[in-house]
Amino acid sequence: MIEMIDNLIQMLMAAVVFSAAFYRALRAKGSGRENASADAEGVPDAPYTASREWFLVGLFAFEYFIGDLYGVLHLLFYEKTGHYVSISDMSWYTAYLFMILLLICVSEGRPWKMESRLQLLIPAFTVAMAVIFYLRNGDLVGNIVSAAIMTIAIWRAVDGVIEEKKKEIPGKKPVYGMCLILLALEYALWISSSFLWAGDTLKNPYFWIDTLFSLSLVGLLWAVGKAVRT
Repeated sequence: MIEMIDNLIQMLMAAVVFSAAFYRALRAKGSGRENASADAEGVPDAPYTASREWFLVGLFAFEYFIGDLYGVLHLLFYEKTGHYVSISDMSWYTAYLFMILLLICVSEGRPWKMESRLQLLIPAFTVAMAVIFYLRNGDLVGNIVSAAIMTIAIWRAVDGVIEEKKKEIPGKKPVYGMCLILLALEYALWISSSFLWAGDTLKNPYFWIDTLFSLSLVGLLWAVGKAVRT
């Protein structure tokens, strides 16, 4: 019962986020057409539009929605978690690829940098966690793919935070910060499901972390809104 409620909450939050993001993407695209017309007529300094950023946020949340929908339907009809984990895994992989694209888009395509030697701890951490999870669940390919995706996503987000600190108005910092929060919560979910599982009860830390993750999806929507207005 708790697992069903947890999935429904996250599905609802994801639906709110992708609906709002796609709506704003369409509005931004329409505004972009108006700006293009204004430029053609010689009107200077047309305002920046952010249809790509909103669209990528929407796709990120939509992929989570699809994964949650699969979980809810399986619980509804079979009263247990789905055996075909590849469906939820593919939704997860795709979602975080969209997050990486969002980070690249927000950074305006800035190439990879190593601003600090501490960034070398990122691949060390992700690979170490992949080894630990592999020893726990035996999924070699899944852990390699997850480690690669998480390494790229965390590196881009940390690089963005460091770069924003150099600016007088760090307007895009909330996006990088929210992405790091989501990535940290994702690791917390993996750890809790692998080592701290306490059944389908409120004592299970997994459900509390997952609820916090669901709320953080809305936080990403706020962060992107703040960034594109800067």
